[in-house]
Formats: sequence, C-alpha cells, structure tokens
Amino acid sequence: MDDLIESSEAYRQLEASDTLVQALELHKKNPNITPWTLQADLDLGWSKAWLVYDWLVDNSLVEPRITKNLIRNARAYTLNNFQPNLKEMALFLRVRDRTASRLMIELQRRKIIRVRTDFSFERIKPAATFENLVRQMLVVAGKYRTRCDVPLLMRTMFIERDRAVVLSVYGATRLGLRPKKWRTSPSSF
Repeated sequence: MDDLIESSEAYRQLEASDTLVQALELHKKNPNITPWTLQADLDLGWSKAWLVYDWLVDNSLVEPRITKNLIRNARAYTLNNFQPNLKEMALFLRVRDRTASRLMIELQRRKIIRVRTDFSFERIKPAATFENLVRQMLVVAGKYRTRCDVPLLMRTMFIERDRAVVLSVYGATRLGLRPKKWRTSPSSF
C-alpha cells in the first residue's frame, strides 16, 4: 500500500514538473504569456493554469496581472479585517507572494493603505464597522438565497473565521437569514 502511495506521489510530482517545463517552453515562444494562453495551450484547468502562471510570476519570468476584481477583493480584505497582513491577504485571495506584494503597492497607490519599511502595512481608511459588515452580509445573502453560513461569508467578504461566525449568528438570530449547516441552536456559539 505504501508503494502505491509513493508511486502516485512520484507521478504527481513528475506531472507537475512536466507541466512547468512545458510552460517554460511556451514562455520562450511567447514572453507575453497569460493564464488563459497557458490554459488553452497546455490543456489545463483554470486553477492549475493560474498556479503555473503564479509560479512564472514568482520566478520573475512574467509580470503579474492585477485585475480590477483582484484589487476590489484586496480592498475588501484590508478593510474588513482587524489586522490585515500580506501573508493572510495572499491566502485569502489565493495568490502567490509576488502578486500579493503588487496588490499591496496598488492599494498604497489608491491611498487605502500605507506600506511600512518592513513591508507590513497599515490602513489609512477606517476599518469596516459592524454595521458595514452586516450591510455586506445582506448583499451576500441576497445573492445566495438568504444563506449566511460561515464558509460563504469568509469566501465572499474576505473576513476571518471569528468575524464570520459572529455575523452568521447575528444574521440567523436577528435578521432571519439561514445558515447552511447548524446542527445545534445558534445560541451555542
């Protein structure tokens, strides 16, 4: 059984390295590569194409693509969390380090944050209040048929789990929204 697990892991590593080699060859042919060309030419899925693209960005072969949607999500993460930082922003937005640092520079240019000398940052605009978060939760609930479960709030509002739990309980008890998977009463939280 262990041999089977080792062989499947070795196969995955071999497949990943083969994909990276193909991406490098494609980059030599076309230096202005995008995740969509990777997806089309290498026959990859969307998430794998973005992983390969982020790997190319981290190795300084390609300039990162900063979309308006990504900037909007980074702004939401920065304003909705108590102590935002670069590593957590990269995790929440599912980007790599170089793209996250480019986002940080873009947020500084838009006067949302101030970058310190140690590459941490602080907010210039005030953080979101509880009322602002409730308003955002109502928009999310409107799009997702009055749902207010914790993973949905974390994914759409880019907030930490503790805040998502508090908002979910508030939405279920005070606003009549429905959480997806509560096994016990909301008061147990």
